Amino acid sequence: MAFFDKMKESLNKGTATVSIKAQTMLELNKVKAEISNLEKQKKDTLEAIGERMVEMKRAGAISVEEVEPMVLSVFEVEAKLAEKELEKQEVLKKEEEALKATGAAPAQEAQGGIVCECGEVLAPGTKFCPKCGKKQDE
Repeated sequence: MAFFDKMKESLNKGTATVSIKAQTMLELNKVKAEISNLEKQKKDTLEAIGERMVEMKRAGAISVEEVEPMVLSVFEVEAKLAEKELEKQEVLKKEEEALKATGAAPAQEAQGGIVCECGEVLAPGTKFCPKCGKKQDE
């Protein structure tokens, strides 16, 4: 009977882990798409500023006041990008906490891997985490 209980517990942990990972993937993809859109918006605005500056130089009169609203919008986009990066880290932290609550994290360590602070399972002997880049202690 203990075998079946252990098997049931293992399956429940596996199901919970898959569910948590899937939810995290959805949230991360959403945040990454928003980051990508903001980066494109920033790039487009910077291009527009550059083009406008060249046009003004050709005309012989550069007016900082004319491009200032565009520069301010770049600052706003950069602030939003920083918020989205924090949101991305919060999603990863929430995943890690949820996995610990289900007891899934210790099972990953038992498979011979090392678990990084970001939650990525690393092969033994790995020097840097491929997910977050953090150097691993030996």
